[in-house]
Order: sequence, then C-alpha cells, then structure tokens
Amino acid sequence: MEDPAQSSQALSASLEPADSADATRIQLDEIRRQLGIPVPEFILDLQGKRRKSSDARRRLHACDFNGQKGAIPLSVVRLDPNLNVPAVIGASVEDLVVRLEAQHASIGSLRQRCLEPLAVGITYTHELNLELNLLSATGTATLSVLEALRPGETWRVEHDTDIGLPLVEADLVCRPVGKLWLGAVTEVKGWPDDEFEELHAYATAMDAFPVLATYVKDKKTQCVYWSESESRWLPAPPHLRTMVQISAIISSRIIVSKSQSQKPDGEPFEPKIVLPVMTGTRIFFVAGLVEYINSLPYSRLAISPIYSLNHRPLRSVLTGIALYHVDTDTLAVPPSLDSALVCGSTISAAAVQMTVEAAEALADLQKRRSTLSRSARKPRRIDEAEEDDDEGAGTSGGMGPAGGSGTASAQGTSGGAGGVRRSSRLKRLSKGTASKSEAQEEEREVEERTGERFERTPNQLTSLFIVVRTSEGHATAPMLFLHHDDLGSSLSSRSSSDDAFDDHAYPSPSRSAADLTPDDRELSSSVPSASVYALSPPIDPPVVLLDTLLYNSASTQVYGSSTTGLAVKLVEMGDEAEEELIREAEVYEDIQRSAGDSSAFLVPFYGLFSAFSGEMALLTGLGEPVEDWSPYKSDIIHLVSRLHSAGYTHGDLASRNIVKTSAGLRLVDLGRATRADREEMEWEMTELKAVLEGQKEEIEY
Repeated sequence: MEDPAQSSQALSASLEPADSADATRIQLDEIRRQLGIPVPEFILDLQGKRRKSSDARRRLHACDFNGQKGAIPLSVVRLDPNLNVPAVIGASVEDLVVRLEAQHASIGSLRQRCLEPLAVGITYTHELNLELNLLSATGTATLSVLEALRPGETWRVEHDTDIGLPLVEADLVCRPVGKLWLGAVTEVKGWPDDEFEELHAYATAMDAFPVLATYVKDKKTQCVYWSESESRWLPAPPHLRTMVQISAIISSRIIVSKSQSQKPDGEPFEPKIVLPVMTGTRIFFVAGLVEYINSLPYSRLAISPIYSLNHRPLRSVLTGIALYHVDTDTLAVPPSLDSALVCGSTISAAAVQMTVEAAEALADLQKRRSTLSRSARKPRRIDEAEEDDDEGAGTSGGMGPAGGSGTASAQGTSGGAGGVRRSSRLKRLSKGTASKSEAQEEEREVEERTGERFERTPNQLTSLFIVVRTSEGHATAPMLFLHHDDLGSSLSSRSSSDDAFDDHAYPSPSRSAADLTPDDRELSSSVPSASVYALSPPIDPPVVLLDTLLYNSASTQVYGSSTTGLAVKLVEMGDEAEEELIREAEVYEDIQRSAGDSSAFLVPFYGLFSAFSGEMALLTGLGEPVEDWSPYKSDIIHLVSRLHSAGYTHGDLASRNIVKTSAGLRLVDLGRATRADREEMEWEMTELKAVLEGQKEEIEY
C-alpha cells in the first residue's frame, strides 16, 4: 500500500503549477482517489457474550410515530431489485467532479487527515464500537472531500446524541457547521448477517404499517400494534420497531429541513434524504418522503436491495448522500432514488387510523397500567396566605377542587394542578360520580373544620387540554394531556354525567375546539384519540399551540405558547428526566404551600400533566430569558434570596432560568432545586454575586 506521507508530499508538490486549471484537475483526481478507497472489512466478534436485543439501544416513543417528532408511518415500497444503489450514488458524485473539472471551478484545499484506509480487518462487538470504526475509516476522510468540494464550509461527523434539534436520533451524522439539519445520516446495527437480512426481508414484505400506540407499564413505555386478525393490541416485534425508527429518522429530518432551510422565499426546499442502514458487512438504503394528509404528516418509504458492504467505496456513498441533502442544489438526486418518484403508494391514511374498537381496547390496557406514586398534597393554611389575597379574587370552575366560585390569591394553585388536597367527593367529581355542588359543600366543610382553604386562581388550567406543536414547521397530531393525578381515574369510570366537564376556566387567552380555525378543526379531528374515546361524556378541551422551541436535549424539550402565555416542558415516562420533572413539580407545590408570596419570585405553576401515550408535561408561565444580567443585579439577588427563604437552592442559575415577565423578573426551572441548609444557600449566593460582578462566567455547581 502506498505510504500516506509520500502521497501527501506528492500531492503538495503537484499543486505548485502556475496553471490553476491544472491545479484544479490534480486536486479533483486526488478527490476521486480518496473517494474510491474501499472500507476495510469489519468482523463481528461477540467473544462468547450474549448479544442484546435488536432494539435495546434506543427507546421508541409515541412522538416518534404519531406526528409529533416524526411523521406517522404509512407505506413501504421496494426499489428495483436490479438497482445498484452504491454505484448510482458514486456515478452522480463522479458527474459532479467532471462538471467542476470542465468549469475549472474553484476547489478548496484537501486536508490530509485519516485519508488512507485502516487495517484490512477491524473487529467490533456492538453498535457503538462499529460506529467508532466507521467514523475513523470513512467519516473524517469524507469531511475533507466535502470541504474541498464546497469551499468556505466546515463539516463535522459525530454521533447523533444531542445536536440541538427535536429530531429522532440516528447513529452517525455528517453535516455542515451551522446547518445541523443538513448532510448525511446513517443507521448502524451491530447485528449478525442473518438477523440483518431478516430485517431487510421483513421490510421488503411490508406494504403498510399497522396502527401503532404506546402505553406506560411499570414506568416503561410499551409499544404495541393493532392486530386486525386478532382484534387486539400486541407487542411490537423488534423488526417493526426498527422500521418505525427508520421512518422517524427520515421524516423528522425532512420536516425540520423544510422549516429551517435558508433558501429565498418562493424557492421551496424539497429535502432528499437517503438513509444507509448498515452492519459491518451488509447495507441497504431507504428513501423517504413526507406527505401531508388532512394537515398531518405521513411518511412513505422505499427500500433498496441489500448489498455487501465490504470493500465498497463508502466514502463516495456518504459524500453523495450528504450533497443530496444540502439546500443549494449542488447535486441532483438520480431519478432511481428520487423519493418523489419512487415512494408512491396507493395505501391511504385510513389504513393507519385507530378504530373505536382499537381505541377502547387501548384504554383498557391503559387502565391496568401501573401508576406512578405521588407525594401527598397538603392544602395551604389561611394564616399562611398573603394579606392581599382578596385583591386576587375571581371565579373558577371545572374539574378538581376549584368547582364553583370562591376567593383566590393571585398565586394560588389551580384545578388540582399544584399543592391542593382532593377530598373523596372531589375525586368522585373528577370521575363524574359527584355533582359540583357536592364538591363545593365538601370544600366549605374542610375550610370551616380545619382553617385550611383551597387555593384558586382566575387563570387556572382545566384538568385536561390538547397540545399541538407547530415549531418544527408543521402542525402535529393533537395530543391529549390530563392532570397527572387524574390519568388513572379518568379511565376507571364512564359516567354519563356532564358535571365533570362543565365550566372550564383556562389560562387567558385560551382556545377551545369551538374557537379553532377550519384548518385546526380538520387537524384535531383527523386522527382518532384513544384518550378521547375513553372519556365520557364527550369533551371540548382547550388547545395549547406550542409555537416556539425554547430548549431541546435528548430527553427534554421546552416549548413556549404565545397564545396562552405558557411554557411547557415535555419528557417521556421512563426516561431519566422523568424523576427530575416529578421532583420539580413537587418543589413548585411545596413552595406554593409554604411561601405565600411565591408568585413574587417564581413564574406561575399550573401543574404536572400526562398523556396516555407516555409523555409528561409540566406547565408554568412563559417569560423571556434574560441574557444580560448586568442591569438587574439587585433584582436577581432579591429573587434568589426569596427562594432561599423558602428553604431551597436553585441548583441551575443560568441566563435561560431567569426570565422577564409582565410582572417583572422571575425564576424558572426548579428541576435541580433542593432543600438546603444555610451554608449551601450562602455558597450559591456568593457564587451568584461573583458572576454578577464579572468575576466568573457561570456558577459551577
């Protein structure tokens, strides 16, 4: 094999001719050579270890397939079995090189990093090991070529764990800096050849996806599909789960690409994504498109034949796929891979819509689920209330303890949404087995007997609402959330009484189903919801449109709703962030009980809610993050002092967690707040003052 150092010296020497056309040709020849280097042979060696199940590395959530992050999986077709996809992609890259050569186009410098092949045989034992090997053998060399072909851009290859977008994770991403949503993505499986071929056979035998759903059991999300032949929900087999993940990876990137593209107005960007799915020795490709039906996104896939990966020029394949998916039309997708041409199917959206029978069967599964334990809620005592409580008086109604009118403090909890004890009659009210007058009588009896009163707020949330995300560039499928304590009880009774659903009071301004635009009404009725079928009588909950993504990580998203003034933090049950979210809700509730003036230093807290599919939502007031603290030094110190007086340190004081509201500056995000002693509070205050005085950039917790 040629010595890499000698190759680099020869290339450098050859770039000295005065003729720029000759220099361009020589560089392009070197690009051809680099792209043509085959990948080494990868050898799976389990070393006597038992391999984990195929889908063990990545949990599948409802948001991946219900129109939230990824589109609703719909159809699968097969590409021409005689098609050689790697050769087709390689030919299109060669056409680009020829065109640049003919135009004497300006070519960037070709960095000599990891450009030569590694050892002939590379051993791996699991997916992560294989990813690292592929990154070393192909990824960095591909970046060098892409930067040469696209002067002025810097490219990265990385593991897709958290790239700052609400996307379904792939295994490797090759992308330009500043455009996280472009480039090539790959799905890597550390499987034996026979199992990988079983997956491919399963995929090519599919015509349509089944109806899919999730529910939570023992704090873990269970993915199930509806069996038409057996008329019941069955656990999704591993190969189906993998196909859903593939659909979600492709569709989530298409959706975000369309919304984030910087092409001028009037020039719509139609993303072209070809996903390589590979082991160390086998590879197939999936093309996909997103089709909108009744305002909801559905994905259609096309599956290529399976090929041997060993000794193929994978660098050329990744380069072509990356250039297909940039928004400057650098490289046209060949017609044989154009998703608009090859993904068509006669399968309609009705094939994946849930029937009433399936919804009722899912409700029965959800009713039997193991519920999360919650700490006891204590009512706030009258003598702990602010002296100006009467100034916040208002009328409230709806499910929970706030049924009827009553005096409310401006910072009181709402509709069972925080720090309020539910009596037996109030619980029966939430199930539709007690009247509102009984609940009001129960409240009065408790207040007279104990001196404790139930808090109410004029802008309280009802115990249920619908969320529609719009921040990814499309309106997603509606998702129904119920107050976390009501999730189980809502399924345990099917009363005909309308009492439990009358007189809702929502955050202002709010929207009910009757207020929706025609497009929104079509959206909210286009997909049957198991939770709506499970609730009787029919309901008309408010709709919260999440139009701004405020924060995103692999496990947590925070959205803003400008129409309701709410911030909504979303996590999946079973994720690591779940316990932190529950703890945050408990901290808010404890402070609301113990600190009568919590609204003077915290954003309003409206409660912890859950969806039947396993997603949890914590609702607070919305504010604008304060990036520059210098004009507000004394105000920030005052806020933190008030939190300390309530017995807590914040644990994550940063610019995103101090927000400006109509009432002034407030603290948000108590997920890391803890009960603290005086020494811990003094330490946090000292660190905060050091940051405010410019002595430190941030508090190092």
